[in-house]
Amino acid sequence: MNPISSIHNEIEKIVRSIVGDISKDRLRDFIHQHWDKGEFFFNVDESLHSSIELINTLDQDKQFETVPFYSPHQVPSTSTLVYEKEFAARLVHDSADEKSKYMKFSEYNIEPHYHEVDSIIIATSKCQSRSAEFMIHDSRLGSDAVVRIPFDFGSVVCFPRGVNHTFIPSDIGLSTLGITDRYIRPDTNGFSHPATYNFDDAVVMSYRDYQNLMQAK
Repeated sequence: MNPISSIHNEIEKIVRSIVGDISKDRLRDFIHQHWDKGEFFFNVDESLHSSIELINTLDQDKQFETVPFYSPHQVPSTSTLVYEKEFAARLVHDSADEKSKYMKFSEYNIEPHYHEVDSIIIATSKCQSRSAEFMIHDSRLGSDAVVRIPFDFGSVVCFPRGVNHTFIPSDIGLSTLGITDRYIRPDTNGFSHPATYNFDDAVVMSYRDYQNLMQAK
């Protein structure tokens, strides 16, 4: 088996452990079903952690294309396309930017944004002293609130296209494997759009409080 096929097998194994059968329809149905229930946060099984560690190094493999992307005020991030068959998978490295600790969300290195693809995002990097955090806005809450959860190595989030979200990097930054129904190059205009919701004005709630609210609906 050639090296790329072996890596693709590992990626398929991880995705299959999360969604079951691999297909665009299954990927979409899984994301929308769990979002509808207010259950968008998971963890990859520990037996697959070594595969995640391997995937986290693929930007160093010249067999895969790595491209930088960033807005003028940002520290560059990199994106490496590592799979494009039934779904697309790309490894993203985001820097631990000091200015992201104190400024408004609209000025963060990873500003609040949304995509035009259904997404599953897996944390592939390990922090040293401060974990990363994932933040998402669910318009169904009926209040000005965002959900904020720790996003450590092996954490998984899923959400449909058009959902506003952002990340707060850990002390060493944040690396993720993004699984989407199709691939959009990160250096094109259609890749990402500024959030339609102001995270700076939001009340912050935990994932547990969010689930309690969703279950009460």
